[in-house]
Amino acid sequence: MNQQVVNIVLEEYKALRAEVLLCLERRVTIISFGLTAIAVLATAGVTALNYEITSAAVLILAVLVPGTSAYVLALWLAETHRARRASHYLWRIERKLEKALECRSLEWEGLLRQKKGIYALFRVHYYSTVGWFTFVLFVSAWAGLYILVEDLTSWQRTVANASISGLVSFIVSLLVLVWGLSKAKALTEIYNREPEV
Repeated sequence: MNQQVVNIVLEEYKALRAEVLLCLERRVTIISFGLTAIAVLATAGVTALNYEITSAAVLILAVLVPGTSAYVLALWLAETHRARRASHYLWRIERKLEKALECRSLEWEGLLRQKKGIYALFRVHYYSTVGWFTFVLFVSAWAGLYILVEDLTSWQRTVANASISGLVSFIVSLLVLVWGLSKAKALTEIYNREPEV
């Protein structure tokens, strides 16, 4: 491999490394704005409930907060996927240069993956993020549906209403949780495989 090709590969490496860092920054931004939006919406829902504007409280708590939670999670997973894809390609470049130059020159991505403990932390982080946003979705959907059902029926049916609201919220949350965990699992499995050189 001649020096000009090595220089081109190094420039590509730098550009992709910058992309990984940008994706990491975007993920923090997504979480920050997402949690802020959820907090503002939840506050609006509780405020509407305090002013006895039940329809607004139900709409906000049963639809808008869970929808925002699912959307933020989807954006975060997409950005995480983008970062992991670039990181995996960087590992490929490292392996390619190692093979061509017959020595280790770049090794960050490869070393990270050799230490399984570090990448195990990614899995915990991914799963906990999916779990958190699914939990927010569940609690908010349950509260909104509970308010809706409670408003339509008598007080004696509170336990039945809570059960129905909880079941519907649980099913929706379970679907989001399964989807999110499968995406998180794919991120750790696909991008920890040794790249073909």
